[in-house]
Amino acid sequence: ENLPGLEFEKIESVEDYNNKDISTIINEDNNIKENIVIDNNVPLISLDISDRSMDPEIIEIQNRYRNMCEEIGKKWGVSPNLLLGLMTQESHGNYTNLTQIEFNQWKDQELKAYNFNDKKFVNVVLTSNPDSHPNSDIKITDSDMNNPYTNIATAAIILNSSMHSSLNPSNIPYLVQRYNYGGGNGAEVLDEMEKYTGKNRYEMLASNDDLSFMDFRYIIPQNKNQGDEHYVENVFQYVPGKENGQIYMMKFDGEKNIKISINVESKLDKEIKRSTL
Repeated sequence: ENLPGLEFEKIESVEDYNNKDISTIINEDNNIKENIVIDNNVPLISLDISDRSMDPEIIEIQNRYRNMCEEIGKKWGVSPNLLLGLMTQESHGNYTNLTQIEFNQWKDQELKAYNFNDKKFVNVVLTSNPDSHPNSDIKITDSDMNNPYTNIATAAIILNSSMHSSLNPSNIPYLVQRYNYGGGNGAEVLDEMEKYTGKNRYEMLASNDDLSFMDFRYIIPQNKNQGDEHYVENVFQYVPGKENGQIYMMKFDGEKNIKISINVESKLDKEIKRSTL
């Protein structure tokens, strides 16, 4: 059955989905194109990674889900390339819980996300008891995580909701790490950063290339034995199209859509090339 607001079709396999006529999906989306402000500051972020997005195995995996990520990304304002990298890191394309969403980590939290197709905010909740959330527009249960479209869309919604949170962030690497850690643990990392650097979290989050938080990610695995300290690096090694602003997230500020983009440099690959000169 379709979940309200997610609007996915019942499919037997990813291959069935990719065989659909999606010409209207991959063309320019006029809904998003209207009234849009593009952040022309597209910084280059250098990460300690080797680029694995061109590995034949990775290309094969991502090609199976690319069309799906195109459609989901346009609706929820997350670049398909980022969704592909996240999915690859989490499951390498396995069918069950593709993006490895920790259901209990997000359970019964009301998420506010902006639907760029319908041009409106919606309330989303991951819950085992849908009846307990009468005011939610989209209710996602644990079993829904097994549907590939719903699973990837839920990951996009979580990222979208984080972008539209009270922190008003524009920092894509932090939002990726927060996806893995959850909101509470993500806040603890910011607490630690402020404590030892004197930086203001709002100023750091307003920047799309300030990676100060990364020096304090260790506290969550160290203190709670939770999460992946190097999640940002592990995701971005699989993200295709790391240049020309192809990694982006969309933000609606109440009046207009804002596209925030970054470029990512594979530091290890660069060092290897330099050493062979």
